[in-house]
Amino acid sequence: MASIGETLREARKKKGISEEAASKALRIKLDRLQDLEEDRYDQFPALVYVRSFLRHYADYLGIDGAPLLQQFSEHVPQPEQKAVFEITEDQRARSPMQRHVSASNSATPLTSTGRTVVIATLAVLAVAGACAYWIMKMPPPAALNPSAPESSNPATNSAPASSSSDVWQPPAQTSVPAVAPLSLSTNSLPELHHSP
Repeated sequence: MASIGETLREARKKKGISEEAASKALRIKLDRLQDLEEDRYDQFPALVYVRSFLRHYADYLGIDGAPLLQQFSEHVPQPEQKAVFEITEDQRARSPMQRHVSASNSATPLTSTGRTVVIATLAVLAVAGACAYWIMKMPPPAALNPSAPESSNPATNSAPASSSSDVWQPPAQTSVPAVAPLSLSTNSLPELHHSP
């Protein structure tokens, strides 16, 4: 059975692709591509890079990457994953983060966007309420005030009112003389004489 690197190299050569062209197309350093073809996996910073490069390289060459990844998992020793430090259940129960997580699971908290929407809505309602209160407290305009006394004599309206009301009254209108309507008739037009 051929190694993973030999399978990749043969597929690349069969397609007539150079190492440089494959490196440029895959955006993988030429050294890393050569490491893959030589099965030098210890040159990679982590095995996750090897798996990713194997998958992309196989896709680029048009071969199935699943058997190569399976072969890689079987033949290359996988490092044992250890916890950096162990946490006991007692420590976990006393953790402030654990209390926060269990408290948040009991009731659905508002997200930051939800809080922003609620605050903005309350602010708009407060401004609208203040405007409505201000409008209701304003005195009505004099023209619309039905309780203002009406005078039958327009001349008296031009003088300032002696009442205690501070409502502004418009000045009385002066009368404009009426103009007789203009009527044109053919009898009133002067006659024009044309000379031949």
